[in-house]
Amino acid sequence: MVATLIDRALDLTVLPGYTKTGYALRQRDWAEDLPSLTGRTVVVTGATSGIGRAAAQRFAALGARVVLIARSQERGERAAAEIRAATGNGEVAVVVGDLASLASVKAAAATIVEQEAAVDVLVNNAGVLPPARELSVDGHELTFATNVLGMVALTEGLLPRLVATAPSRIINVSSGGMYTAKLDVDDLEAEHGDFDGAAVYAHTKRMQVILTEQWGSACGPRAWSSTACTPAGSRPPGSRPRCRASTRSWARCCATPTRGPTRSSGSAPPTSRCAPPGASGTTAARAPPTASR
Repeated sequence: MVATLIDRALDLTVLPGYTKTGYALRQRDWAEDLPSLTGRTVVVTGATSGIGRAAAQRFAALGARVVLIARSQERGERAAAEIRAATGNGEVAVVVGDLASLASVKAAAATIVEQEAAVDVLVNNAGVLPPARELSVDGHELTFATNVLGMVALTEGLLPRLVATAPSRIINVSSGGMYTAKLDVDDLEAEHGDFDGAAVYAHTKRMQVILTEQWGSACGPRAWSSTACTPAGSRPPGSRPRCRASTRSWARCCATPTRGPTRSSGSAPPTSRCAPPGASGTTAARAPPTASR
């Protein structure tokens, strides 16, 4: 009860929740005794460094089969080897995929659908924050292409496995930076005005949360739950201890998937307010602004 009240107070004040104080207060409510993920398959994007890398290793340590989606085969294999060595779990695979390229995303999704009999959890963690406006290979603004279009394309491509593995979870990693951005449907790709990388990044993070809510309300009682969460208190990529700590609640969330979309009004680092079994709607949690993932 006290932890819930503290969490709500931090939510209402917004900024303090993303300071060291907010992290310390919320950390006291994080469970250490996470259940096993043996027999589950978790797909993680942006898994070669930072939050994604720490999350992938945590999932592997809990016994999950982990599929790393990486832009570089070399970096992906290096991360996979390190995770196998650190956890003793040999079930770590690599699939090459660039979230900024729709063709690459489609190919990665097709490979996973072909190779994996099940996908219990999809963690859409990859993201970029370029300092200047760049275009993707498809001609879209790079931040929007990676953080939004790629996320949607990968999720849609993996839905056959996610639905077949019901009940499953989709976790979209957003950012507290979204608090600084209102959705501008007339300028989704930052074509007007001076380009501000941090502001554009925050805008795409706002889109992710809105899309998660839309998926929850539009898709009906499907066999998967959609969760927008954020790594509050972590500082990627230079704070591995915090990243490891914050993934504890990701793992608990993944270990108890719900049937149908889920909703929760609470927020905590990073997804410790994922909906419990039996809930309905979409989950939206929050985190501090981050650089690229």
